[in-house]
Amino acid sequence: MNTYALDFETYYDKEYSLKTLGTDAYVEDNRFDPYLLAVSGSDGFRWVGKPVNFDWEKINGHTWLSHNASFDERVYLQMQRDTPSLAGINPSDWHCTSNLSVFCQGPRSLAGASKQWLRKTVIKDVRDKMKGRAADELLKDQAALDYAAKDSDLCLEVWNHLKSQWPVEERRLGRLTYQWGKKGVFIDSSRVNQSVDHLVFQLSQAEHLIPWAGERPPTSPKAMREACRDAGIQAPASFAMNDEAATIWFNTYSEQHPWIKAVRDFRRINMLLKKFNAVKRRIRPDGTMGYGMKYFGATPTGRWSGDAGVNMQNLPRGELFGTNLRKCIVPNPGNVFVSADLSQIEVRTLAWLSGDESYLQMMRDGYNPYNAAAQDLLGKRPEDVTPDEYQMLKGMILGCGYGMGEQKFRLQAPVLTGGKYA
Repeated sequence: MNTYALDFETYYDKEYSLKTLGTDAYVEDNRFDPYLLAVSGSDGFRWVGKPVNFDWEKINGHTWLSHNASFDERVYLQMQRDTPSLAGINPSDWHCTSNLSVFCQGPRSLAGASKQWLRKTVIKDVRDKMKGRAADELLKDQAALDYAAKDSDLCLEVWNHLKSQWPVEERRLGRLTYQWGKKGVFIDSSRVNQSVDHLVFQLSQAEHLIPWAGERPPTSPKAMREACRDAGIQAPASFAMNDEAATIWFNTYSEQHPWIKAVRDFRRINMLLKKFNAVKRRIRPDGTMGYGMKYFGATPTGRWSGDAGVNMQNLPRGELFGTNLRKCIVPNPGNVFVSADLSQIEVRTLAWLSGDESYLQMMRDGYNPYNAAAQDLLGKRPEDVTPDEYQMLKGMILGCGYGMGEQKFRLQAPVLTGGKYA
């Protein structure tokens, strides 16, 4: 059995992209055009051109590779639906060399993996110039053809260099990560639509309180500095929401000057609205939403991380501006959600490693690890801890255990508690 590396090039532009639409909407859009395919085989076979001109029987039943297999496979499946002659043409396995590289503690990108593992430099200038160009034009561009062919060559080389280090169970886990996201989650679309409408209204209310809105962008730093000067107050060096000085400035002056709170609310509402709209765009006809997850997203622990425009591991927590994004994710009809995790494994392990016997005993007695720390850290009984305080405790304990510094924690506190602690 041979191994073949496949690399598809598809049309994209500023508005029509994976990041904006998500994979499902991208490949199902009428602009979808997989105009170029490059194939490199372990038998020395090499081909580049229009996918419709490729002899797919040549690689049928063999092992296929791609450096971002979750995308390339989705492209192929869409082609298979649209092209009857591809029915029955499938690989025995389809492996992802991007997953392989990160498992081996290397970069995720093909350029990074090639540099680290093969000592080869990839120049991305050609790829950057392909954006927004018509397929017919690119198929006549030898530089574009050579670029695609080189990518499939490098994909095969990375595989040959590292494949022996990737256990079978990890290969399966990498593939399952893609399949989970492809299957998706069920979405309460009615609640999403209502939330979008509500946030649009909230955004207009905040904008109404900003004096220069309509003439300049509501969050214009220049306009804010001029407003500070007119009000006789010192403007911070940065207005960024995660800037400590900006947070102190906001807490000091927001009650006296309503536009300060309005600008911050506008930013937060706008960010939240973008998240809801990202979910809304990705809802499929069956009511589900596909999502992306990065296998081995965190180095070196190997934990997953979010991907593809909707970070399922970092959705806004609790109610914000009258909306709750997490509650828009619901079980499919006839099903229920089950919480299946390792019961705060990180904090329990940290307590064991540090030898904190009294803390461990409280957990043995049935206390939740974060509530158990309430007395020592907040001077409160565990049963009196509020939801916001719980999140704060969680951040304090895990942050301390993983070496988070004071400055970083000051930035994380308002994020963890929805702005309650700053």
